[in-house]
Amino acid sequence: MVTTDVAPPAPAGEPVAPMTVLRSRKYLGLLGLAAALGVPISAVAYWFLALVGALVLGMVTNVIYFAGIPSSWQEFVKGLVVVIALGFMVLEGRRRA
Repeated sequence: MVTTDVAPPAPAGEPVAPMTVLRSRKYLGLLGLAAALGVPISAVAYWFLALVGALVLGMVTNVIYFAGIPSSWQEFVKGLVVVIALGFMVLEGRRRA
């Protein structure tokens, strides 16, 4: 007896058709579970990183202000800090690869 909710096992040596697997009830259930877990986790991660970025730029702004850098140069210095941080990230990624 063959059920329609699970893809039938393929005989040994024969590949399973991808569409059969993608349409199986088990696969769709796991896909829904992954979405139910992934969406809230990614939303929390996004807002955490947005908060960290805002705090870092706020600290950089305070340091620039207390260092006495003229206001006309403050945006340039903030941009330079971001470019340097991105450069470190790129170099670290190349070193690990």
